Amino acid sequence: AGALAVVQALDAPFAVIEFTETGEILDANQNFRDAMGIGSVAEIIGQHHRMFLFPEDAESREYSGFWANLAAGDFVSTEVRRCRLDGREIWLSANYVPIKSEDGSIKRVRKYALDVTDRHDAVDLLLDALRRLADGDILVRLDDRVRGDFSYIRHEFNALMEGIERRMRRMMACTANLTDVFEATSKNSRVLQEKAGNQSEEIQKTLVAVGEISARTRENSKIAGLAGTL
Repeated sequence: AGALAVVQALDAPFAVIEFTETGEILDANQNFRDAMGIGSVAEIIGQHHRMFLFPEDAESREYSGFWANLAAGDFVSTEVRRCRLDGREIWLSANYVPIKSEDGSIKRVRKYALDVTDRHDAVDLLLDALRRLADGDILVRLDDRVRGDFSYIRHEFNALMEGIERRMRRMMACTANLTDVFEATSKNSRVLQEKAGNQSEEIQKTLVAVGEISARTRENSKIAGLAGTL
């Protein structure tokens, strides 16, 4: 009784399920049933472990040798994608522990698991958001799929992005103002150039007129001189 109490205490934090050495289900605790959406353990007793896999995973080369390795006594520690009874995806951090009988043969396999779906989703969504940010999307935000213990990541990331967006908009406004100043300066410069050109033309005309008047004055002086000698 004492040993059983110790085992139950050790099992308490985990989703625990037991299999035969070939993968048929023997038992599962309440944590496992809750995680996988199982109402009663009777629903799964005698079923094979592959009932918790998506078809593409069950047919994979990796899975084909999975139970053979466990039956050979190999301990497996991994993070795996599994399918709840309602079809939804769940990610588990799992340890598969082969348990030997007195003669050394494997009599059953115990799986200890923790639901790490929230962490897995948070990492995937954060990496996707960072890729979008690297591509220049300053409007990217994390939504409520980043949940549970990882909600703080969503709040921190979104607050950071809002700050970046505000700074970028201020910079864009300053750039727009500078563009307006440059355009106005360029326009004024063109106007001044046009005015200077017009004034230059007027000055040139005035100089020509002055030259003509001067030439006429000299011609009239010559005529007046000749008249005086007559």
